[in-house]
Amino acid sequence: MTVLNFPASPTDGQVYQANNVTYTWDATAGIWTANSAAALDDRFVNVSGDTMTGALNVPAAATGTEVPQSQQVVLKTGDTMAGDLTFNDGSSNVIDVDVAAGTVTATDGTESVVVSKGGTVVATGDVQMTSLNSGQLAGFRNQLINGDLRIWQRGTTSYAAGGSNFLYSSADRWGLFSDTSGNSMARSGTTPANGEFRYSISLDPAASSMGQHVEIIGANPYRSGTTWTVSVYSNQPLEFFCREQLSGTSVVGWTAMTASTTADANGFIRYTHTFTFAHDVDTTATGYLEVLFRVPGTTIARMTGFQLEPGSVATPFEHRPTGIEQTLCERYFQVVTGTHGGGYGYTVSRNSVSALASIMLSTEMRVSPTASGGHIRFLDQTGTAGSNYIPAYTTTANSVRVSYSSADNGGYQIPADTAELQWIDGGSSRTLDAEL
Repeated sequence: MTVLNFPASPTDGQVYQANNVTYTWDATAGIWTANSAAALDDRFVNVSGDTMTGALNVPAAATGTEVPQSQQVVLKTGDTMAGDLTFNDGSSNVIDVDVAAGTVTATDGTESVVVSKGGTVVATGDVQMTSLNSGQLAGFRNQLINGDLRIWQRGTTSYAAGGSNFLYSSADRWGLFSDTSGNSMARSGTTPANGEFRYSISLDPAASSMGQHVEIIGANPYRSGTTWTVSVYSNQPLEFFCREQLSGTSVVGWTAMTASTTADANGFIRYTHTFTFAHDVDTTATGYLEVLFRVPGTTIARMTGFQLEPGSVATPFEHRPTGIEQTLCERYFQVVTGTHGGGYGYTVSRNSVSALASIMLSTEMRVSPTASGGHIRFLDQTGTAGSNYIPAYTTTANSVRVSYSSADNGGYQIPADTAELQWIDGGSSRTLDAEL
């Protein structure tokens, strides 16, 4: 078969014959027609850009030298090429298919991505994706703790006391901010239909907002120019707010979040908002980033799957192991359970008027916590417990020293036959609070 080699500068009506086909140049249309049939650009791919309706096959044995590209035509309905394939828009933007090497390369002249037949992908710039192996991306992207509301050490309902306070009394790390006494947020079993979450939290629309104080200390990820995306599943539209606590500077004023999905069978939509920090956030130990959500309407909202992550894409929610999530929560708040006392791994000392026990914490807390609740009692040599007494506490981030003073308990002196000091609830839960 003769290779097509059309004249370089044809005149109107000029004829060219090849492979028993007669081609005529139409100067008005600027095309060759074959035997008065349709124009060539209706049957062949136009080099300036076109759409194929069939498949294009580039044989692996092709060397790219069989047919010069300036003379080659490819049928739109599907064809087989003998060489490699390169797309170029006339600038530095190029997509190249190298059959012999088994690669596809896309470049803008500066950054590039190469996909090889062995499954390797090499990119010189950032890679953004919505999932990895149909799941979440690399771990610890989410800056919000207990975002899926698994941990509820304090209780399941929080009622605002008024006075613009940030009240922690339900899901760990999540606080209720309200000027009005009686507004509430509470645990709910109504969750998104995707089955990823066990609980949501319901927020009274009359309440001001709910949110989390994100600790900032040491390395600072919230730097000037960095882009972040916040996302949450909710059955009601939401607004988002973010500020730097130390300076009081708003990073994001109250802004309506964008629906990124349609409502599922349970009415939940994933809402997102992407923003960029205009300056570095202060990393002083007492500082934090305040992240808040509120309901602009009048209907109770149920929310879950809270996530704050770097980048402009809301990736799948990050499900961390329960033990890790529990430990992260216990950096800020712990509930002490069980009976603690001498002979159970604790240091005990006493005299007739005072006693103390030092208890080491399994999770180091953010700062020395405020201890509350609980009682002290004394056991004699037979194991018989006496009355409950009020303890005093001295804490560090790693330990709690529980002490008894006769002066604080009506002058009652420790019995001489006391064998053990015990720290118990005694009807009052023992808590350690180091929240921001």
